[in-house]
Amino acid sequence: MSPTRVFPLAVLMLAGSAMAQPAAMLALPEPAVALSIDGELTLVSLATAQAPDSGPLGLRFRWGRGQAPADAAKVAEFPALVPGTRGVAMSDDATAIVVRVGTSISLSRPGSSLPLGSSLTTDIAGLNADGSIIAGSTDQSGEPRGFVRAAGASLGPTALLPLAGDDESLVNAISGDGLVCVGVSDTGPRNRAAAVSWLGPFVPGMSIVPSVVPGLQPGVDSEALGVSPDGSTIVGRIGVDAGPGTQTTAFIWNASAGTTLITTPCGGSAGRAIAVDASLGGRVVVGTAWCSPTGQAQALVWTRRTGALPLAQMLANGGGPNFANEDLGEAVAVSGDGLTIAGRTTSTLGGPAQGWVAHIPRLLTCSPADVADTDGLTGFDGGGPDGSVDNGDFQAFFSAFFLPDDAMARLAADVANTDSDPTPDGSIDNGDFQAFFVAFFSPCD
Repeated sequence: MSPTRVFPLAVLMLAGSAMAQPAAMLALPEPAVALSIDGELTLVSLATAQAPDSGPLGLRFRWGRGQAPADAAKVAEFPALVPGTRGVAMSDDATAIVVRVGTSISLSRPGSSLPLGSSLTTDIAGLNADGSIIAGSTDQSGEPRGFVRAAGASLGPTALLPLAGDDESLVNAISGDGLVCVGVSDTGPRNRAAAVSWLGPFVPGMSIVPSVVPGLQPGVDSEALGVSPDGSTIVGRIGVDAGPGTQTTAFIWNASAGTTLITTPCGGSAGRAIAVDASLGGRVVVGTAWCSPTGQAQALVWTRRTGALPLAQMLANGGGPNFANEDLGEAVAVSGDGLTIAGRTTSTLGGPAQGWVAHIPRLLTCSPADVADTDGLTGFDGGGPDGSVDNGDFQAFFSAFFLPDDAMARLAADVANTDSDPTPDGSIDNGDFQAFFVAFFSPCD
């Protein structure tokens, strides 16, 4: 396993305060597979050919003020696994992972393993926040069908059906709350595909018919590839994604903001783009663009404030070094707060793919005080950050701040750590209170 490489850091100072965040990137030994919701743990799936005796690794770190990420990085192996085990997916809280050994797949937790079938007939799309719900697709006589099942339950799965008249349904992602699955309904040999979502609660033994993602042009080939942890935002692609030379546009759908299309930042050249994951409330979306004529992949980051930018440019805009010549490749996941992004390189020289994890300063996405829309709705109740700081954010922050500790919506008030650095840490305390009020007078523009 190659040593972890550290890219140079850049520090942004918040206006009117001593709070700072580094803009940085870490190279990982192998391609990243998934991120925990807090952005502290990245699932790295080691290649069997390079590390035959190793299972997936979890790279833990915290981006902190004045602290190089390498100083905080600790490599922790997941529960003991047999040689050749590969990582497939991880729960938001990083307590469960789906692994593959040969053709066998299973759900792995500390001290336990639950068989899920064979990778030849079953495709696992993901887990909910605590790994208690599994979503994926299974092959039924050559016609894939989506499913949701409770981990360890003796009752049958919930069948996720295709649209009327279609033959296949494929699930690509499940929200952290376990109430939204997204994917595609297909007529068969990909004559026409439609981006769809299935809405829970998912009752064992029942069948659920999907809904087409709103705002997409009827009859145009599309696919939903990701969903935010709170289920508020669906992302994917529009247009046939058949490789270089094809025209594919990424889309973002949110109930409050409607549909947004992401065109490729390829300058005057043509290209294609997809969106694969979204943060809480859909404030930050990540994906990949391929620019003609070379077809080189570029990791993309979209925010309401900046629109779509290559990740390299986003990091440079944060005062960091120029990553334009780095092979950043494809973005695969984003943390709940939108500040940590993981991905994989796509070297055109034939070398093995590697992984990376990047941190972008909060000021690049918006003020930490931008927690809601003008109506005070956060990502937990159909709204979300809107690129401005106003009375809606004030009301939403205080409503969330005083919610019970076990309320997921309370995370809307998690805008900083205990030192008031604008890096959410999973707890709500005086650091969040102070950071919100400093940031409230530092607008996004």
